[in-house]
Order: sequence, then C-alpha cells, then structure tokens
Amino acid sequence: MDLTEVGQQVSAALVHVTEQLDIELASVTIVKVEHKLWPDASLGIPEPGGAYVQVLTPGCIMQMQAGDRTLTVHTGPGPTVKLQGIPTATEFNEDVPVVASAMLNLATMEGLRFSDVQLVGVQTEHNPAMDCIRLTVTLEAAGRRYVWTGPETGPLELLGQPAGPKDD
Repeated sequence: MDLTEVGQQVSAALVHVTEQLDIELASVTIVKVEHKLWPDASLGIPEPGGAYVQVLTPGCIMQMQAGDRTLTVHTGPGPTVKLQGIPTATEFNEDVPVVASAMLNLATMEGLRFSDVQLVGVQTEHNPAMDCIRLTVTLEAAGRRYVWTGPETGPLELLGQPAGPKDD
C-alpha cells in the first residue's frame, strides 16, 4: 500500500469518526497508524450474519483520541472504514444486548411475549456533555409505538408514555 492510499484511508477514517460521534475534526488526534493485512473483507469487524470475500485485504488499523475516549478504526480499500465498538444504526438489531434488553423490558411491562415486540429503528446521537453515544430505540407492540432512550451501553429507559398507534 502506498502513501497516497494510506492518506486516503486516514482521511476517510477521520471523516467517519467525526460524523459518527458528531464532533469537530480538531478534537480528534491520531495516535497510531499501522498497516494491516486483513484476512477477509470484513476488516476484522464482521457483522452478524454477514458474508465476506475471503481474500487478503490491505488496510490500516488506527488508534485515535477524541476527548478522553480512545477509538480503534479499521480501514480497507475504497476506502472502507469501520469504527470498532460503536455500531452504526444499521448494525443494531434484536441481537444487540442493549436493544434486546429494552425489548424484553417492554414485553414484561406489557405482559407480552418477546416475539410480540418489534424493533422499528435505532437512532444514535453523540452527547457532548457526557462524551457518550445515546441511543433512541423505537419499538412496537400491541399496535402502539414505544420510545426507549439511554447510553449505548444501556440500560435504556422508556421515554414518556407510549407514542400511540403505529403509523400506517
């Protein structure tokens, strides 16, 4: 991998981190950049149920500092960027413990089966005051919508009363 490609991957990683955490570029420091030959196209961070081309994939592993938070970023061709430990909204599903916990709490609270609770969506938002990611999880059960919120590590709390009937 030449220096131009490394530079493109570092730039893409910085853009990804600032967008994911909703922070200014000036608040991110690159601590270390190492060349990495990933064993497949997952860049060392496979998504559950994902299938990846089994080919050696050149990239980088980077350590970055954002405030008091240390981040690990994996990159590959394209450039492709993955931020370790902070799933994007599209990676949230019923298998993520904090989401499953909210679903189980709702089922218990409403006297329903876990399978009766559906995940509608997850939004992430950086909370600069606490330097953490907050989740807003929208669930649906028995024809009503419920919104749960809290830190990415949980626990999530019900935000007010049920949001009423689901939108059709």
